[in-house]
Amino acid sequence: MFCTSVVKYHYKLFSSAILSIEAYVLFLYQRHSRMSDLHQYIYKKTSQIDKI
Repeated sequence: MFCTSVVKYHYKLFSSAILSIEAYVLFLYQRHSRMSDLHQYIYKKTSQIDKI
């Protein structure tokens, strides 16, 4: 009985850690994609200025 409760506790801890890591990775990915969009936007603007 004690063993299963410990395993369940560790499983909860582990699953919550994985969830937080996934959320963090997703956040980083979204931030990175937004930054790259911004870079592309700036690059397009600067290339338009160069053409003039």
